[in-house]
Amino acid sequence: MLRLPTLSPALALSLAVLLPAPRPRAQGKVKIKDMIVKVNGQKIRNVEILKEGLLETTYKRRGKEAKVPTGEIEGIEWNPAPESYARALLAFERGDFYLAANLFSEAADQAGREALKAHASFRSGLSLARHAALQPNQAATASSVLRSWVSAHPDHKNLPDAQLALGEVQLLGGMTDEALKSFQDLESLVQAKSLDPAWIAKAKFGQARAFAAKKDFRRARSAYVAASSTLGTLDITKPDIADLLVKAKIGEGECYLEEGRFDEARSFFRRLRTSAASSNPAMETAALCGEAQALFRTGADKKDPAILRRAQILFARVSAADLLEGETAARARYFLAHTILLLGKEREGPDFSQRANQILESVAKGFPNNVWGLKAQAELKTAK
Repeated sequence: MLRLPTLSPALALSLAVLLPAPRPRAQGKVKIKDMIVKVNGQKIRNVEILKEGLLETTYKRRGKEAKVPTGEIEGIEWNPAPESYARALLAFERGDFYLAANLFSEAADQAGREALKAHASFRSGLSLARHAALQPNQAATASSVLRSWVSAHPDHKNLPDAQLALGEVQLLGGMTDEALKSFQDLESLVQAKSLDPAWIAKAKFGQARAFAAKKDFRRARSAYVAASSTLGTLDITKPDIADLLVKAKIGEGECYLEEGRFDEARSFFRRLRTSAASSNPAMETAALCGEAQALFRTGADKKDPAILRRAQILFARVSAADLLEGETAARARYFLAHTILLLGKEREGPDFSQRANQILESVAKGFPNNVWGLKAQAELKTAK
């Protein structure tokens, strides 16, 4: 048996310094093991997602390509994905949207395949849109990112979501003409590709908001009616459909308010409340709040404290009735604070201003990403 001489410690150290380090053993290509989760609960494991298409998602399994209708997919689990992707999901879940946007962007840069890169960059733009809802001065940045993504991915599964988010941040940033076009483009896309009609309702609702922002209340009201009509043909037991239907109906009535047609607005909301009684509590409560708004605007216009007091009572009822603490509660409390301010010291006591500000603060803190919460935040900031 051949025995090798033992090296002295000094010689071993010198050789370690002089000789090149051994090369790491070559590793094989990382195996991709994505998983498709279908709406019916079925899971397609150990696949490689090649493209998330608007109508079909293409994947590879055991060397062969296959397709599955995109509408049948509940979600995709990407494996492997950059570590920043998992951190981004957690940040988004806890509402840290700015951090999520940066982490998704980092994941997109690190992704070694186009499908994951497209998905992560979309999530980055969506996160920026959510951040802009809390920080409206970031709307232009979010709009730029989403517009670029939409342009680069004309056949992606998430294109409708991206166009909807783009229109919303454009509205938030005061870009009403651009927002209107984004919502119209969404409608055209849905019609051309025969997508879920719920997208038509969302597009019409967005157009209505854009027309309202442009003070074109006649066309806004028409778009709200179109949204409501489409939603009425869908399954209103679904929370998102039911919520949008309430918003569309209330938007229709608010057009009368913005036109100064207070009596017509009140009649509209009263009819809506009667028709929704017992069958749709959320609609009934929202319509009651609309009646209160009509009284509030009438009382403010006529400087009539008796009418304002009636509005105040209704706002208090709505605030107590909206057990889900949703947008209707925020709207009622916002106007309740302003009703107290209009009634003033003589009718509300010496602490009327303090009480009104406390209500506005509760709206600002309790509904930070709600339109009424943002209004309350802006007014409190101006008052300081």
